[in-house]
Amino acid sequence: MAECLDDLNLPNTIIARLIKDALPQGVSVTAEAKSAIARAASVFVLYLTNMSNTKAKQDNRKRIIPKDIFKTLTEAEFAEFVAPLQESFEKYKLTQNTKKVQKKDGTNSAREDDKDCDEDVDDADQSGHSEKSDSNDNR
Repeated sequence: MAECLDDLNLPNTIIARLIKDALPQGVSVTAEAKSAIARAASVFVLYLTNMSNTKAKQDNRKRIIPKDIFKTLTEAEFAEFVAPLQESFEKYKLTQNTKKVQKKDGTNSAREDDKDCDEDVDDADQSGHSEKSDSNDNR
């Protein structure tokens, strides 16, 4: 558990980046406002986590699953966030699965790509190798 209340806050750099991305260019936010947003976001996350944990316990589980979060959002009158969050979560899972497959197949495909790098530089770029590293591999 957290030793003090400040340990429960989200990182200021992430909050600052989110604020910057959400606002039009040229709009500035004071440090006090950023701090208030960070604290509000932390409280929201803690509330959502606590409510989702209650759902999990009601279902005799110790682990919170995405379904708990979606139900909690709906019950907390944030239903408009459920569909975009589910869509974003599905994209995240797809990305993670793709990375896992690429990592698993990466050792074999990297060796094959090294053989083809003299023929087509584009193949090397798609495999994640830079031209510099490919030229070093062919010494």
